Amino acid sequence: MLQTSTALGSLALYRSSVQSIVYTISTLFITIQMAVQGVFLMGAFCASMEIEPFLQPREETRVRYESCSGGMKIEARYGCFPSRLYLSTKKKIHPT
Repeated sequence: MLQTSTALGSLALYRSSVQSIVYTISTLFITIQMAVQGVFLMGAFCASMEIEPFLQPREETRVRYESCSGGMKIEARYGCFPSRLYLSTKKKIHPT
């Protein structure tokens, strides 16, 4: 009886050890993925810093914005809106 309980205890110990090793390996894998993603995101951030001069042009190349006093409006003319759309790539969209 004593040997059986020792064998079951050893089996439980082995099982928990394997579970912790698998958990540690999966956590390590996720950490490595996040580190690689961080490297790529930092690269994208550095590339975006080089784009900034295009978004903020020099004073001599700027064009002044002129607003119109009347404003602006958008009109939808000739209101023929389709009630049914064909979503196939072979057919064009036609009103029914």
